[in-house]
Amino acid sequence: LSSFQLETTHNLNADSVAILNLEPDHLDRYNNDLFKYIFAKTNILQGSRSAWFNRSDTNTLNFFGAFQHHDIYKKANLRLNLFGVGRSKFDKKPEFPQGFFYNRLTKFLCQGEQNLISSDDLKLKGEHNIANALAALALYNSVVNFIKLDNENGDTFKKNSSNLVEFDLLSDDKNFDKVITALKSFDNLPHRVQIVHQEDNGTIFIDDSKSTNISSTIAALKQVRSQMPEDAMLGLILGGEAKDQNFDTDEFYKALQEANILRIELLGKAAKSLRSMLIKRNEAAKVYNAAHPDNKQKLIRYKMAETSMPYAVFNLVKHIKNQPGSVILLSPACASTDMYKNYKERADDFVKNIEVALQTWKDKKSIPRPESANNNSKKPFNKHKKQ
Repeated sequence: LSSFQLETTHNLNADSVAILNLEPDHLDRYNNDLFKYIFAKTNILQGSRSAWFNRSDTNTLNFFGAFQHHDIYKKANLRLNLFGVGRSKFDKKPEFPQGFFYNRLTKFLCQGEQNLISSDDLKLKGEHNIANALAALALYNSVVNFIKLDNENGDTFKKNSSNLVEFDLLSDDKNFDKVITALKSFDNLPHRVQIVHQEDNGTIFIDDSKSTNISSTIAALKQVRSQMPEDAMLGLILGGEAKDQNFDTDEFYKALQEANILRIELLGKAAKSLRSMLIKRNEAAKVYNAAHPDNKQKLIRYKMAETSMPYAVFNLVKHIKNQPGSVILLSPACASTDMYKNYKERADDFVKNIEVALQTWKDKKSIPRPESANNNSKKPFNKHKKQ
């Protein structure tokens, strides 16, 4: 559920909910106030019987720690627990038993000390996908336990379910094998790190148009990089409607550096602010490299396409197509509504222009640079209602 939906949701009354992350998003709607955004998100807890918090996400874990002392929690009939990668300081407390977590050493998704499934058996790679799988396991386990205990204890238990100390282990559930089979077969959703074309030399084109904020693009970069050959290069398309996001963060720039990016094409209204961030960060990296010649930081190359998806795709094809095993990735970190109706239309434009760019390159022709990218003139963007 989005913050938009949750603004008017005051009694969801779910058996179990999970908070996956509380990363800054839609701040243009919330007057650039992260607290207001988080407050809207927490409406999901109203009337719920159990809530799972992602220990992998710093903001979510901090909120988990603060929420235990809030009046809303003290008055609520709500059972709290944790899921996610690794462990946290809260896992040692007896009131939070049998949480779901990922053991990086054994590569198993676990409930307490019980191994459930190896991450090698999941189609979706990357720790953010592992956290999502853990959330699904936690929610399923909560619901089946509530059904069982409601049947055994009736209405009295329903009104006091927060007193429950332990759920049965998921591995003891009669449908455990079906749950694991479903996780093993679950694949990427459309427009979410979805391979849409592959060349004979192994160059892959990936549509991640649904990544409309920075944290989602960071996750995509980590996932894609983990599956690329060591010497393969990445071409990235960034930009769109920024939604008042702050691109100038250490985490974002580090993710770009570690992705082995050969080139970035910048699109949309956010192109200029992204360009400013890259200039600033690259200059800082140059200063660092001058002082540390044996431990240099990677500089990020970029170009301003600004209003032209055809130009952006062609540029990446021109520079990366002959690099075997490399990737061209659309993961904008921005909304699409400055240039498109929605992220699906943006994805369709990306896919359509892959074939155009490949044929143009094969014919030894080129795609004209858009006027606004040539002279930095202000070119009007489509005025679509935000979705």
